[in-house]
Amino acid sequence: PQIEASIWERSYEIMGDEKWISEGGGRSFLQRIKIFDKLKIIDLVEPLMFALNPQRIKDTTCYHLIVENKTTFDALAEVLPETGFLTLIYGAGKCFLNSITQLERQLNMPHVQHLLYYFGDLDLEGINIWYVLDKRRQARLALPFYQALLRKNFHQGKENQRKDNKAYEKFCACFSAADQQAIENLFASQGYYPQEALSIQELQDIGRTTCWKNI
Repeated sequence: PQIEASIWERSYEIMGDEKWISEGGGRSFLQRIKIFDKLKIIDLVEPLMFALNPQRIKDTTCYHLIVENKTTFDALAEVLPETGFLTLIYGAGKCFLNSITQLERQLNMPHVQHLLYYFGDLDLEGINIWYVLDKRRQARLALPFYQALLRKNFHQGKENQRKDNKAYEKFCACFSAADQQAIENLFASQGYYPQEALSIQELQDIGRTTCWKNI
């Protein structure tokens, strides 16, 4: 082919089955006979899922909050127009890590500066997700949410999660000395905080009352 196409379009052209390459063993077959790289297949990234705040459309610097879980997304989406964020992005765990590259493309606001904030579960997996994101494009921690979690009693669990020392150290460095000690005590006790440890009211109050440009 002379023109690039998605994997599904090319699969349909070859076999009359749009899923043959991606799900029917076609990729491995085409690679085995050294044809796959010649087919000009482009990888399409999944769309980024977000809610939009029309109140912030005209801002020259736009703030975006990424949240890991659906419960948190639903709670904050209700008050998004009352916050300083242009978008509230649903992370779906770590599913957004590839689709975050679509943010500017989907917004079509080329002359605007975009700043990312992240709030996930306060466990090793949540820390690792933020660390991967921050390496790809800078993302601030949405500290007021984490600070509110640290004022609550934690639960034990998730002992099988992997600790990335670099991720853990960079995450802790964003907090005050007192909060760093609280985080250290949390993981020493094999504890964690899900985002759901904050009530809907608490999430909404933090989202509305925080001056995010100062975080």
